[in-house]
Amino acid sequence: MIFYTADHHFSHANIIKYENRIFLDIDEMNIFMIKRWNEVVQDDDIVYYLGDFSFDKPALFLKKLKGRKILLKGNHDRRTSTHYLQAGFEKVEKEMFITDMDKKIVLSHEPKRIWDGIHEGVYHFHGHLHSKDVEPFVTNRYNVGVDVWNYYPKSADEIIFGKNLISEDFSLL
Repeated sequence: MIFYTADHHFSHANIIKYENRIFLDIDEMNIFMIKRWNEVVQDDDIVYYLGDFSFDKPALFLKKLKGRKILLKGNHDRRTSTHYLQAGFEKVEKEMFITDMDKKIVLSHEPKRIWDGIHEGVYHFHGHLHSKDVEPFVTNRYNVGVDVWNYYPKSADEIIFGKNLISEDFSLL
């Protein structure tokens, strides 16, 4: 299975305030988001991570997260690609074009206004906006950030068709 997610900002205390996240501190946030990830991702699944992974020690978090992880660097992923590869990402890119089942998808951290194939049904998945979405009228463009998807990585069908196959229960806190 293939999943998409972005903008966890592991160990970033201010993101709790900026995004009105439900956590008391970064430890609670980190534990909760790891648990959510591992509820849906299995060891052999692929997770495309669309930027802004952690503020500190990515290897510490990557080893706790199931799946094979590919990073699309975000504006807060400031270290070298080699650093992220050594931490545990299988591949590090700025942008990718992939096919997931029958869907063609452009992946990047920041949203694009236009992309190759926009008028031929090519989708665009991105992060960066957290819970905000500017220009919501742009078709086939989807924010995959955790603040939109209740802290879960999501499949392409869940994202495109708005399916939320996981409970919206926050009782794990």
